[in-house]
Amino acid sequence: KKSPKPKLPIKFSHPLTKAKPKKKCSYDDLMRVHEGILHSLKTVYDKYNGNVEDIYVETYRSFSKPTSLMNEVPAHTSPPINDHSLFDHAKLTTAIATCMYLSGGYRGNDVKRYRFTLLSGDVDKIQAFINMSRRLPDLIGGSLLVNRALSRATSVIGETLGFDCVIYEGGGGFLALIPPQMKEELKDKVTEAFLDETGGGLTITVSTVEVDGSELENFGAVWGKAIRNMRHLKMKRVKQFPTSLEPSDVPCDECGVRVAVYRDGNYLSSLNAQVKPDVLCETCWRRRMLGRSAATVRVDDIAGKDFHGFVAVLKMDGDHIGEILDGTRIEKELGKTMTPSRLSAISRLLHESSEALKGVVEKHGGECVYAGGDDVLAILPGLEGLRAACEIADEFKGKLESFTSMSAGVVLVKAKHPLYAALEVAQTLLKRAKDCGRNRIDYRIVVGTGYTSHDVHAGQDRFPNRPYEWDGFKQIMRDAEELDKLGLSLSQLRALMRISRDLKKAGSFLKRQVGRGIISYEDYERLLRLLQDNSFPDVYEIFMLSRR
Repeated sequence: KKSPKPKLPIKFSHPLTKAKPKKKCSYDDLMRVHEGILHSLKTVYDKYNGNVEDIYVETYRSFSKPTSLMNEVPAHTSPPINDHSLFDHAKLTTAIATCMYLSGGYRGNDVKRYRFTLLSGDVDKIQAFINMSRRLPDLIGGSLLVNRALSRATSVIGETLGFDCVIYEGGGGFLALIPPQMKEELKDKVTEAFLDETGGGLTITVSTVEVDGSELENFGAVWGKAIRNMRHLKMKRVKQFPTSLEPSDVPCDECGVRVAVYRDGNYLSSLNAQVKPDVLCETCWRRRMLGRSAATVRVDDIAGKDFHGFVAVLKMDGDHIGEILDGTRIEKELGKTMTPSRLSAISRLLHESSEALKGVVEKHGGECVYAGGDDVLAILPGLEGLRAACEIADEFKGKLESFTSMSAGVVLVKAKHPLYAALEVAQTLLKRAKDCGRNRIDYRIVVGTGYTSHDVHAGQDRFPNRPYEWDGFKQIMRDAEELDKLGLSLSQLRALMRISRDLKKAGSFLKRQVGRGIISYEDYERLLRLLQDNSFPDVYEIFMLSRR
């Protein structure tokens, strides 16, 4: 029996909603897509003169772009399964057909007769690797190296089977659908390609899970099994200790565990009260050169954009993303199951989101070190780091239709503050934001150079309201802006700050300012509210950042 003809316009819904349309396609839209795809195929065919391999690669790359015509229309027209594109669906069916063909071809309609392997990879200790940085180029080079190595690893699968077999890539990991008989070969090739790109300074764990065709119908369960298997392998992984340095060897200034073979006169380190050039091993030199070629500014340049010479180290991470990708949340809250096509669509959505987040960082005068999926690391001019954090959180939430949120850790330090120490503090603040309920921001403004992650915990009593939920923090930012519009002088604000813990004394001080006609009664009530809920010190601190 034929399916009924779909009614126009065709609705295309967001994958993280029950069936909320994000686009409607009219007859003219469908004809434009149809004609555009035919034209693209003919152009590619003519360009490569019928060479099948080149035609496939060019066609795949063209159709996989977010702006591709194949991503403008849904593969299905009935809600709620109209939430992934024609490209996502075609990509999956091609991957399944490839695995079936290489495993012996068509063997009837019983899906249990076919076997498939999920090949997944996850980069080991990615945060520790990226954070092992004393210079901005090292930081950028580390994140670029992760992306390049992961891309090199998945390219092995693409070149062997076809790029459609890579279902998901991002956030330091990948997932691919491959024929079972090729799992050992591809595991070795993927690992080798990854290590070759990183020079051995970073490793990857590769896992396989074999299923039959019927199990793919409940893909969320299979994906969850793959995740559990990956965790098990990581726990079993034997820690590799570097070969001990000989007494005559000079250790690398960056990693400290390999022999230094390069001198970098562009950066100077202080050792035993003497200034000397950085000395780096082969791996860390490669990383620095990669970062130097990509970095557009120096930390000093970023600090120069702030009134007080602060730079903000911003670390943000999506909330509950793992529960989205394994299908747990979308099944519980949306009544959907996680399918490979839906996973591909959400993966692409996260990638598009990360590209938008980079734009926010650049708009605020910063340098985006890493933006992959739901993870952001950036260096920005002091106060702009806090402003950018709010905008990034809103942008991410909007892209994902408020189905989830982001948490953030931000530390403002002087340009000379050790970068690795600031990264550790930002990571600690992010963890606090997540541990306190997610959808929050925790931040610190550090003047000295000895501040560490230990000080975050030790000094928490000074910041009783932190971490803030985003709405609360945005209000703090607005209150800081309004503080400048009050009639109080800077000396009066300082005096109020000194007595802010004593509500009776602070209240009397404000009443005197009302009586003298310096502030209005409305401003008195607003300031009293800030004092009563202990948020005045935070407002005052941000207010002072905004003053020249």
